[in-house]
Amino acid sequence: MRLTFFLILIYSCSAIAKTSTTQLVNDANTLCGEIERSGYTESFELKGEAKLELANILKKLGANAGIEGSGEVVQKKFSGVFQEDLAKAIDNGNNCKLSALNMLKEYEMEMEKMKSEISRDERISGQLKSCLNGNVIECEGIRYKFQEANTKCMSEIRGEDRVDASFAQNKCAAKYGSYFQITALVNQVYQHCTTRTSGACKNAISNSRYHSNDDLTEIAMFLAKHT
Repeated sequence: MRLTFFLILIYSCSAIAKTSTTQLVNDANTLCGEIERSGYTESFELKGEAKLELANILKKLGANAGIEGSGEVVQKKFSGVFQEDLAKAIDNGNNCKLSALNMLKEYEMEMEKMKSEISRDERISGQLKSCLNGNVIECEGIRYKFQEANTKCMSEIRGEDRVDASFAQNKCAAKYGSYFQITALVNQVYQHCTTRTSGACKNAISNSRYHSNDDLTEIAMFLAKHT
């Protein structure tokens, strides 16, 4: 009880994110209680209820940060790292609750950073979808992004392996299975949809619907990473 009160006092003056300090303290208390009951392996992997509780806490932190699809995104990015760091802190004799509270605050800040990165992916995905639905202005912007991303990706590959420099473009495209097809569709819509009612424009828009949202999201992530 004294420790919990002490931790609240310490963090009441710290930088406040979207999760209240009291909630973070409660999460740290709960997590450490589950660790004590469930334990962890020598490889620093939490077990049983402790692992489930950690997943729930990270999911909640991501949702509080406003991250779309926070459950999957946050757990994939942070769960393993958090388990290892926290278990090491406990193994080194540090206080579990204080270690957990420190880490939860740090990870919450990282999730806030992720929010802006993910939002950019989503914005580009929206531009791409709008383009493939016949918006020529969005297509023009996406075309510039493709050019910039392709140049940067090829430059990175050439820097890593000069022997395969001549195949850099194909290697970039190979990372994203629908790269060439979607690039071609963007160019097709751009060329034919100055008049939205034309048959060529309608055909270009129809062709673009064969690609799934997953394909478009993957390409949007590529563009966000390299522009």
